[in-house]
Amino acid sequence: MSTTGIAKDMYILSLPNGGKSDVIERWFGRHVEAPMAPVFKKLWGCEILTASEISSIFSFVAIQKVRVPAQREAQRGHVKNVLRATDKDVPNLFLQSLVRLAPQIAEQLIELNVCLQIAPLGYSYITSDNPFVVMREREDRWFPEPLPEFSRVNILSQKGAKGFMPLTPKVCLFAEGKGRYRGYTDDNVPNVNSINRWVAFQSQRFLYAAGERDLRQVVWVLDH
Repeated sequence: MSTTGIAKDMYILSLPNGGKSDVIERWFGRHVEAPMAPVFKKLWGCEILTASEISSIFSFVAIQKVRVPAQREAQRGHVKNVLRATDKDVPNLFLQSLVRLAPQIAEQLIELNVCLQIAPLGYSYITSDNPFVVMREREDRWFPEPLPEFSRVNILSQKGAKGFMPLTPKVCLFAEGKGRYRGYTDDNVPNVNSINRWVAFQSQRFLYAAGERDLRQVVWVLDH
């Protein structure tokens, strides 16, 4: 069996008595992954979602924002430079911040202008080990936010900021400004390509695509 994309014991909590606990992993299963299983089925068919299912998506996206290796690496620097702690403290601090920040991010998403974009026929979204991209607008160009910080995350607090995360090869969550959930909307080819480039640019370890053509295309763009 391949172990590509697997980080062993990434969500195992170290206890004061020297033992280990999988309470965080079990919490993921009950409160995030299990509720998303029927939602993913609906997303594949672009079916109408209930308010509860939309809330499940927001929780899932929030977890994906803070559970990734990039978050842990960012905290490693924070632990050393700010908290004056050691590398051994990183895993537990990472898990503590994950539980603390994820609900805050989900609450922020509820207040945003959110839609589910559908890729055009023949095109699809890619994803990666760090799939939630937040873009900031500068005078000269759009650019991704820096690595996630240990402190409270205000996802799209800056004027003009936008965020997106592919949920399936055909559906991508898009959020910006203040507003509400607007349902499904058709995406266009240039935007799909742009989203894929930024998802690939932000990735640190792995890229995942529905087909080899999608992956080759985005890798070619990054190389040129």
